[in-house]
Amino acid sequence: MSRPFPRAVFDDPSGHWAFLTQPTDDGFEGQHFDRKEAGRPQSDGTVSRNSLDNVRELVRKTVSAYANSNVEGGLLVLGVSSGGVVEGIDHLSEDQQPR
Repeated sequence: MSRPFPRAVFDDPSGHWAFLTQPTDDGFEGQHFDRKEAGRPQSDGTVSRNSLDNVRELVRKTVSAYANSNVEGGLLVLGVSSGGVVEGIDHLSEDQQPR
């Protein structure tokens, strides 16, 4: 299967659902695509500040890499685990959710 362009996946995520939820990062991540869980919840359902800070740093590095490495840009998907499970961001408080 050839890789779609980032803009095509952004414009039609449901049409690329199998690609977005591949069971391994090897099949998804690359020069144009990355996915990150949005902080793994603790047993009480909250996300620690340290975990959230780590996600923010990964987002910064990923966006910077896209900007510096290719003219096509890239697509960073938040809320999907490295195993392709859609975890979402509902476990984050309103203040923790990306804006």
